[in-house]
Order: sequence, then C-alpha cells, then structure tokens
Amino acid sequence: EKLKVHVEATADQVNKLSKDEGTGVIEADPFDGEFAIYRQLVGQEKFQTALALLQSRFDQDPSIEEHTRARAQSLKAICLKGLGDDRSAAAHFLDALRLDPGNIKHRGNSVAAHLLLDDPVSAVETVTQLVEDEPENPMHWANLIYAKSAFGEITPDEVVPAKFRQHEDVSLARVVTFRTHGDTRWKQIARSTLALHPDSKSISRAVAEADLDYA
Repeated sequence: EKLKVHVEATADQVNKLSKDEGTGVIEADPFDGEFAIYRQLVGQEKFQTALALLQSRFDQDPSIEEHTRARAQSLKAICLKGLGDDRSAAAHFLDALRLDPGNIKHRGNSVAAHLLLDDPVSAVETVTQLVEDEPENPMHWANLIYAKSAFGEITPDEVVPAKFRQHEDVSLARVVTFRTHGDTRWKQIARSTLALHPDSKSISRAVAEADLDYA
C-alpha cells in the first residue's frame, strides 16, 4: 500500500514535469522529462518504484511510439536486473532492440542480455561489431571486458584505449572480471577507481568488500 501511494505521488510529479517546459527538464523528445524521473529512481536503486511507474505509464497506452516504448523497456530491464530477475531483464533488453533496432544504446544493452542468458558467443559477436562501429563509446569497451570474461578470458589492459581505462564503467568491468578470475588486482583497481569516482555505489561496495578481506 505504501508503494502504491508513493508510485501515485511520483506519477503526479512526472505528469507535471512532462507538461511544464519551464522546468528545464524537457528536451527534444516530449517524454524526456518523464524519463529523467525514472532514471533518477533507478540511480537511487528504487527499482520496484521505477518499474511500477514504467509499467503503469507505458504498458497500457498503444498510442506511444515504438522508439519511446523501447526506452521504457530498457529501463524496465535495468529495474528487473536490480530486482534479481535476470531472464526477464534480458527479455526486456532484447525487446527494446526489436522495437528500435537502429538504436546503438539498445544494441549495447543486448550484449548484457546475451550474457544474462549465458550466450557469450552472441555477446562477443555483438560487442565486437559495436566497438568497430562506435569506438569512442567507453560502455562498449566495458561490455567487451564482460563478454570476454564469460569465455574465461581477462582482456589485456592495452586492448582498451588508454583514455578509457579509468572510466567508471570500464574500471568496474575490470574489477568484476579480475575478481571472478581470482586475480587480487581487483582490490587495487577498485580503490583507485573510487578515488576518481567517489559517488559510484558499485565501486564503493567493491572497496568495502575488499576492506573486509583485510579485517
């Protein structure tokens, strides 16, 4: 009941923002104001609230265009993953790509979907093409590290462009990979990354766990 009340209150706030051009939230897409709120909730790890809002807003309105529905599916996927439902998260990532196949962000998220479905072959094939198509996107390099790790490989540092090696997403991928493979360098990478990205929740958790090993 508390969740329902919170969802309804947040929905009212979303509706007001989406209609008020004076807020500075609305951008090129009329739904940008709403998605800013959903992303904020996801960033706060309020996955259940964000998921309920997204389902209420986008699942019952057939007039919403496919590229907008794809954005909603992608955010719902992140919520589902945060709630531990990996297979449903993968299905939503792939559905977002189906709805908007030319969107490179959804192509990138499909790498995560393949990994969630234990399909590293498709993950590597997809991310290899993405790195070729958009080499300036650090998230693709992070996904390459994850995909190679699923094959039991640790991506050498020199494979990733130097300017991206300290990027938060790339560093987190290295932490996860080294830790998965029992390489203790993950602790030092986590600490150095936290110094650069002190607001990163994932890196903060990794450092806390590293500190426990020394306790």
